[in-house]
Amino acid sequence: MHQIFILNYVFAWVAVFLSIFLCTSYFLRKGVQNSRGQRKIGLIKIKKSLKWPHIWLGFGATVLAAIHGLYSSTTPWSINVGTVSWLPLIALGLGWIFKRFLKSGWLRLHGQLTLVFIILTVWHVIDVGGINFFKILAEIRNPGKYEIAIDPDLMPKPPEIRLEEEPEENQPGQEDPRTEKGIKEEETEKLDYYFAFTDLKLADGTYTGEAYGYSPRLRVEVKIANNMVVGIKILSHMEIGVDYYAKAMQTIPKEILEKQALEVDVVSGASLTSFGIINAVREAVLEAGGL
Repeated sequence: MHQIFILNYVFAWVAVFLSIFLCTSYFLRKGVQNSRGQRKIGLIKIKKSLKWPHIWLGFGATVLAAIHGLYSSTTPWSINVGTVSWLPLIALGLGWIFKRFLKSGWLRLHGQLTLVFIILTVWHVIDVGGINFFKILAEIRNPGKYEIAIDPDLMPKPPEIRLEEEPEENQPGQEDPRTEKGIKEEETEKLDYYFAFTDLKLADGTYTGEAYGYSPRLRVEVKIANNMVVGIKILSHMEIGVDYYAKAMQTIPKEILEKQALEVDVVSGASLTSFGIINAVREAVLEAGGL
């Protein structure tokens, strides 16, 4: 799982360094305007040599920033500093594409957008806590595998779920309460949110669930056998800080399997990750129960 975390930061910092390089064009232009003689000629030559690299790297930085957003711990479709700082990059590219329509004003607009982008990028870097080099090292050292399983044959069998006697046949025009939809709605309403698995009739198989922990996209795989949850595996996550979430990922699935229920104690310091795991397992178990 740490690969996602590392990719998040790799794409982020490659995009930042490309952006720093791109901003040199703005300062070169200012240097040309404020220089004279051979110095000005030299700066013009450098600026011209960087024209096409500037264009292609500009589009590259935009794409890398978008990929970083998709891998980040905050959904890119929300209002946050990262997404807002990405918008001037889009505007800069669109300004270059449609510069014919903007005529002489496009260059001034380009410079203004560059300043806005620099300010927002610095703000974003400060907001996320800088480079986070030590966090990256901690994630690399972390094995990133969280899976626990039990042998269903060694577990006590849950009580058999018996269907109630069939009601008398309905009168014409009266809705049959035994319809699949009716049964599902009734069973779901009776369940506590953090229910015991013995309250459901579960189909054997492997199911996946996804929930929001500290970060979005916490996905689990749940294995069902003999009407019991016999395995829980963390498939992927975007949680930050292995010192916090690792204990929850090691503890919560184990307690769920032992209790065969979702009502377990959350891990102190990682309560959001704990609830994320519980809710993801809940989603998978409800699917196994046809709810």
